Amino acid sequence: MKVYLTLLAGIWVSFNSPCAEIEKQEETPILQKCLDNVDFGGMKNSQWLSCYTDEFYRQDKVLNNEYKKLILRTPKTTHKQLVAGQRSWIKFREEWCAFEEKLPMAPNPFVNKAICFVEVTIEQINRIRNEFPLHNN
Repeated sequence: MKVYLTLLAGIWVSFNSPCAEIEKQEETPILQKCLDNVDFGGMKNSQWLSCYTDEFYRQDKVLNNEYKKLILRTPKTTHKQLVAGQRSWIKFREEWCAFEEKLPMAPNPFVNKAICFVEVTIEQINRIRNEFPLHNN
């Protein structure tokens, strides 16, 4: 039943979309340029951490803009749940990335957590864009 409803929802969005493709958020070229300039001679973990921390702040701004747009295009009767959901998602992001920070993986715990923050934030941006497109006013 769930698959059927998901399929129907996807068909509905496809037929009701003025454009078939919704812009997909990805890591910025600034991040790649930063990573390309990491000096592997020393302090590479600190440099990676700096690159991903800066990218997180860029992506968090995008997320905040998408969230503000979402608030404007949803009924006021749903705002309480939307705010609660977003707060829960922020807590999820914090806890999930803290979990990833504890895993014994390279490059190091702090970089792993920063990478996680970027990846999970981008996933949320794309969730908002894909599940609640702007044209569904």
